[in-house]
Amino acid sequence: MGEIFERFIPDKALDWTGERLTSAISGQAEIEHLHRYFIARELCRDCDVIDLGCGEGYGSALLAQVARSVVGIDVSQQAVAHARASYASPRLRFEEGDARRLELPEASVDRIVCFETLPRLDDPEAVMAAAARLLRPDGLLLLSMPERDVPSPSPSAAAASAFHVRELSRAELEALARRHFPHVRMLAQRAMIGSSLAPDGANPAAGLITFEKRGGARYEVNAGMPHAPCLLAIASAAALPPTPVSLFIEDGAVGTVLERAQGGAALEGRLKTALASVDRLTADVEHYRREVDKARLLASHEAARLDQARQEVERTRRESEMFRVVASRSFAVLGTHASTGVTRNSVGRGGDHKEWRHLYEDSEARRAQLEANVAGLTERCAKLEHELTVAHRYTTNLVRELDGLRGRYEPGGVEINTLKMELEQWRSRYFRLHDRVEKMIRRVTPRIWRKAVRRKLLGPAEEI
Repeated sequence: MGEIFERFIPDKALDWTGERLTSAISGQAEIEHLHRYFIARELCRDCDVIDLGCGEGYGSALLAQVARSVVGIDVSQQAVAHARASYASPRLRFEEGDARRLELPEASVDRIVCFETLPRLDDPEAVMAAAARLLRPDGLLLLSMPERDVPSPSPSAAAASAFHVRELSRAELEALARRHFPHVRMLAQRAMIGSSLAPDGANPAAGLITFEKRGGARYEVNAGMPHAPCLLAIASAAALPPTPVSLFIEDGAVGTVLERAQGGAALEGRLKTALASVDRLTADVEHYRREVDKARLLASHEAARLDQARQEVERTRRESEMFRVVASRSFAVLGTHASTGVTRNSVGRGGDHKEWRHLYEDSEARRAQLEANVAGLTERCAKLEHELTVAHRYTTNLVRELDGLRGRYEPGGVEINTLKMELEQWRSRYFRLHDRVEKMIRRVTPRIWRKAVRRKLLGPAEEI
């Protein structure tokens, strides 16, 4: 069994801004960075090491596991403070400093590691000159940077490129290194999903060949590592030691990556379905709001009719009461006349009594009819109030459901932002792959065959 070593992960990661990798980031970017530090770890055993642009400090801590001493240097005060608080070792310290102006003794270190720092500086020559001054005669410079002409499909790499001042091609990086060191070896790095077939044990490999799927049933065979988005240069004033071919294996993540790739096409459908649900609920809410407004208007009209009917009933009651009082007085007068004898005037009053009695009975009938109308209107108003309450409750529930969906799916909502981020990542990967395929077609395919090759690799939409 080989050596087992552990990468220490702090409880709190440095905030990720895209400028430098932190322990909060996983995936392809993490694999690429760790792979570079793992191979550097093998080359830094029992050495005095400077880690330029150490960032959060995780790489310096890995080197300190095997090195004699490690100094992590970064221009960021925040990064250095985080590194000091997170990674403690008697062989490790962190300092603030500029890679172009290092105030250290000449020929004082065996290894200088400078991963992904050079693209952020406007004067790469000064960094190379400083490295040549600080290294001992047989010391090594391990330098990495993105290959300008081969874009990486990693979203974090795209975010990091925003902080780059100057990127170099493979030829430019090698020429830069050779201006300061007579011995230079270039390595190419590329993350992938696939299979490895390598000599077993310590037997050296005669060389490296790669087989890459190019769409459909077509495959490309190359010597070395083609289309690598990252470069690693090893430079020295002395002859270089052997550098083994290395593989970083994380097979546990392959299934997850494939599952996400298969689910990427469904993200846009999920997003459209969610937005359609929001539109449908919005239309339903507006419909029921209009129904509630109609119910409120009708209830208001019926309530006004009810008030009017009640007022008419009250007026009729007063009239009926007045007729009753007059009729009672008429009965009293008739009673008095009956005791003293009937006269002509009494007959006239008897006629008046019948008239008042008729008016009283008519008023009572009218009052009874109005009271029946009031009862009917009261019942109708109660029914309308109930319907209004039900409609209002249903509308409130719809609005609550709509607000919940809007919080998830409207611009700025958590779930829709997540869906959009995932969708944008897959779109970005597609377009990067599309550009790489297009460059490959232009580079290796005769002009007369390009249309057919595009149709085969990219589909009918790319024939034009």
